[in-house]
Amino acid sequence: MNDIWSLLTQEDVERALQRLWDPAWLFWGLGVVLSVLAAGPWGWTLLRALARSLTPQGWALYVGLPLMALVLVSAQLMRLTEERWLRLLEGYDWPRALHGLRRWLLLRQQRKQEAVRRELQALGSQVQEALREGRLDLPLAERYARLDTLRYTFPQGFVLPTRLGNLLRAAEEYAEHRYGLNAVLVWPRLWLLLLQEVRETLAQAYQRLLAAVRAWAWGLTFLLTWTPLTAWQAWRFGGGWAWLAPAAALGTGWLWMRLAYRLAVARAVVFGELVRAAFDLYRMGLYDALGWPRPSPEEEKEAGKRLTAFLWRGERPSSADR
Repeated sequence: MNDIWSLLTQEDVERALQRLWDPAWLFWGLGVVLSVLAAGPWGWTLLRALARSLTPQGWALYVGLPLMALVLVSAQLMRLTEERWLRLLEGYDWPRALHGLRRWLLLRQQRKQEAVRRELQALGSQVQEALREGRLDLPLAERYARLDTLRYTFPQGFVLPTRLGNLLRAAEEYAEHRYGLNAVLVWPRLWLLLLQEVRETLAQAYQRLLAAVRAWAWGLTFLLTWTPLTAWQAWRFGGGWAWLAPAAALGTGWLWMRLAYRLAVARAVVFGELVRAAFDLYRMGLYDALGWPRPSPEEEKEAGKRLTAFLWRGERPSSADR
């Protein structure tokens, strides 16, 4: 056994510990407990029969191993679909049945953006007047700074129906508004020019974002799976206090999704800032790598548009532009 452990690297141990903390364990473990509670006396009878008939080795073989296999397989399936969940949580590619909800959420985000813009304009005049008179109070300055930061995280163009989507969209728009570079098109080229340490930092931030999105997806799956299942069990076998199980499944799933979404939003802020910083610090490497002259600050936005057109359609600048 010691020889086996000696073959494991630190990364192997860390990956194993991460799998042990995967939300799939909570999904199946808590779901099974609620299912037993929802079944009422029938569930307790089955549980006692298993406890009397199985030895510790039997529990490990017939309960522990299947549960572990189920957890690992479902966790891997969720990891394979995490990019799709991120797209959905951003507000893209929603099914037709949810288009009404998407429109309502989109209008909600647009109203929030407009409210921030109007309040910021009103506070801006108050802050300027207070500065002229030398009586700027701290609450007013804090409110103005908070709204200005919030405006910075809203996209200037295409608004999405979720806060998470708008945070990432604003990070994508940053390079185009500042430097004329289309972030979606330019990013793969820029990525290859980044230092190894920078790529690792960005990759870790993105993986943490995906982990939060994956947790949200597990919460949604928990709500949609165990709430109707435990409700059916309570109706069919339990009754009375057994109806607490579907109520607990509904509340747990909703709280799980809410906390995971807030975590995803917080991590999206960090990832978006890192993407902005990568363009700020390394964009000139694109011009060097492609053999284009570095533009001056005054001409950089137009040069970025020309570079984007070249990467998209192969349109080379004229000699006059060079």
